[in-house]
Amino acid sequence: MFFLKVRVEKYISYEQPGFVLCTFNDVNGRKWRIVEKVPVLTAKNFQEDSLPIEGFYVAGEILSEEDNIISFSISKPWGIETDDRETKFKIFRYQISEESSG
Repeated sequence: MFFLKVRVEKYISYEQPGFVLCTFNDVNGRKWRIVEKVPVLTAKNFQEDSLPIEGFYVAGEILSEEDNIISFSISKPWGIETDDRETKFKIFRYQISEESSG
């Protein structure tokens, strides 16, 4: 499994299990937004006053790779999508890890 590095920007909801707004940029510099449950991103506890936080990851799959540019999908394994319902992106190789930090 592969993981896309995201930045946790802010809490959206404190109701269990807690939801946060995450962002990442694609190869064209567009900022994408994902609202996701905290336990999907990490088992660690963190507080709103420590946000934004780098180094969280969303699972996905590499669809293709050419010249350090990855076509990446976040639809599997957890059905994640951006706030405008996109699931496939062109991102740089350095944005991907084979291990989650969570």
